[in-house]
Amino acid sequence: MHKPWIHGVAYTFGIAVVVALLVAPVPQLIEARDRANKADLAASTNIVQNLAAGTSAETVDIDGRLLTVRRVAGRLAVPVRERHVQATSGSIVADYPEPACLVVNVDQTTTIAVGTDEALIPASVQKVLTAIAALDVIGAETRFSTDVVADTVPDDDGVLDGDLRVIGGGDPMLAERRYADAYRRQPQLLTDIAQLVDAIVDSGVRRVRGDLLVDDSRYDTVRYVESWPERYVEQHNSGPIGALTVNDGFIQWEPTRVEADDPAIYFGQVLTGLLAEAGVFVEGRLLRGVAAPGVPIATVESAPVGEIVQQMLRESDNNTAESLLKEIGYRTSERGETSAGAEVVKTVVSERGIDVSDLVIVDGSGLDRGNRVACATLAALLDQEGPDSILGQGLAVAAESGTLGHRFVDTDVAGRLHAKTGLLNNVNALTGFAETLDGNTVTFAQLLNGIPLNSRLGIELQEDLAAQLVEVTVGASLDELMTGAGLSDDDR
Repeated sequence: MHKPWIHGVAYTFGIAVVVALLVAPVPQLIEARDRANKADLAASTNIVQNLAAGTSAETVDIDGRLLTVRRVAGRLAVPVRERHVQATSGSIVADYPEPACLVVNVDQTTTIAVGTDEALIPASVQKVLTAIAALDVIGAETRFSTDVVADTVPDDDGVLDGDLRVIGGGDPMLAERRYADAYRRQPQLLTDIAQLVDAIVDSGVRRVRGDLLVDDSRYDTVRYVESWPERYVEQHNSGPIGALTVNDGFIQWEPTRVEADDPAIYFGQVLTGLLAEAGVFVEGRLLRGVAAPGVPIATVESAPVGEIVQQMLRESDNNTAESLLKEIGYRTSERGETSAGAEVVKTVVSERGIDVSDLVIVDGSGLDRGNRVACATLAALLDQEGPDSILGQGLAVAAESGTLGHRFVDTDVAGRLHAKTGLLNNVNALTGFAETLDGNTVTFAQLLNGIPLNSRLGIELQEDLAAQLVEVTVGASLDELMTGAGLSDDDR
């Protein structure tokens, strides 16, 4: 058996080591930390055991600050985990074409940060910011409502005297089933306009003696972000945005897309045609205006905003992103405008305790090259949400869904990479979560703004990053260190 005085010496020595580390001059502290990084996990837990010897309530008083055993263990856990990640990351820190950045976080601690710390063009990764603001401001359970009202209910013969008025509520998912079915990836989330037709029929309406008035006044009538180049419209990157649209504002989508000049009028044309097929006839004109309140006739609601946000992220839906940005503006200031929503997105990020001095929000989709965000900002926001959040579960999954469904097939990355992609001229972006082979999760953000045109370099760098992230050995967490030290929940 060891003599009692040996335990006392060991305990005193352990305390002295920790105190020396905490109060040492900076050069000595850095040197001490490097030594700790090189130590294996057993050595770290042994120090915690020495500190905990004798009583679980033992503390160390340094400059008036009380350090519990858990706080000391925390100081040890962070460098140990950093060492594990850095030691197994291989060429993860390879030079990128400038400007570029990469941040990798483990347990909400930045473990790898390379490239510039300045804000860069995010491309469609911008939708992560739009999603967070939409969830915070609009609410995950909120549903968009498209309402039909009139001055009176129909008579016994189904005749409605006066106008039938449709009030747009900003639902970006209103569509005909045939439009949704035309997408390559299925199923597509939609609010089927046929449901609105059924509701009107169920109300008893068979003939409208007045006009059909469509109201999209919830948002402004600026259909595209004004700073977008004309080619975005010509390339059909987005349909016209409005508070009352159908089929994303496209009057034709096969073999080529054709945009509606007035999305609300187009909605009215589609509705009138479907009503006629269902035996309901409108005698008057199709007009766009501001609808007066009236007697409820019918309504159709969207899926919850949480599901809409997930589809936007998974499919990189530009129309939905721009519509949500206007709704964010409307909800906070009754200004259904892109600029109003952009202001709110920046405020939401700031209220989460993140520096927004370099953050620039121009649109919701990331099509505009004027957007700017830092890798550290993206990684911090994702850490706040977490992989199991609505946002985390909405990200595309490698080899399984969305914009990553065709990538990383038959690799270790398949099913493990959950991320938002981004692509513009000279820009490749990827941010999200990677599940490692040892069962842990790392958060990352990669923005590459120096990619040559018509080059696969950006895609290759994304593939290299993903392959290395899933192979990272994270090492023990703080809780594992505490357990390894034999400490109880009271000690923690």
